[in-house]
Amino acid sequence: MQEHRAFLGLGSNLGERVEHLRFGVARLHAARDVRVMAVSPVYESKAHLRPGAAPQSPYLNMAAAVRTRLDARTLLALALRIERSRGRRRAFGSPQWAPRTLDIDVLVFDRLCFSGTGLSVPHPRLASRRFVLRPLCDVAPDLYVPAPFDEQVGALLAKCPDPGPVIRTSFEVSNAFSVSCS
Repeated sequence: MQEHRAFLGLGSNLGERVEHLRFGVARLHAARDVRVMAVSPVYESKAHLRPGAAPQSPYLNMAAAVRTRLDARTLLALALRIERSRGRRRAFGSPQWAPRTLDIDVLVFDRLCFSGTGLSVPHPRLASRRFVLRPLCDVAPDLYVPAPFDEQVGALLAKCPDPGPVIRTSFEVSNAFSVSCS
């Protein structure tokens, strides 16, 4: 079975935010055919909101590099199960940018580039979100992000249009994952 390299973004802005992130990383690492190789520091940022939306609590965000034998859709299905087990509910018609206990996005999967029902890789808004790029750059600054971006993560971060501050916190999710993934 072929092994793939994937990069995930994790975020939380409800409840015990750090514990939700720790839970997500631990469940990913415990999953069959998935190994968490590295995690970024944890960052805090303001929630991105639709115009007129009610205020939300700040997010904690991080990135994780994984090696997996799962294909991209199966990895996403695993991420969605982990979200649900932590109380995340995705309902048809619910606001796209609603507060959440745990959010796990597939950001990059090998050098795949496709868009389909429920999954697009690379993540279509990756280059416009500083809160995604900053932790991803910590994990793999030289990671090439395929079309439509065609650049390394560090270059995408340098020209990211998102003006929102992304502040590194003192929270730690794990020191156990220290294998280089760039």
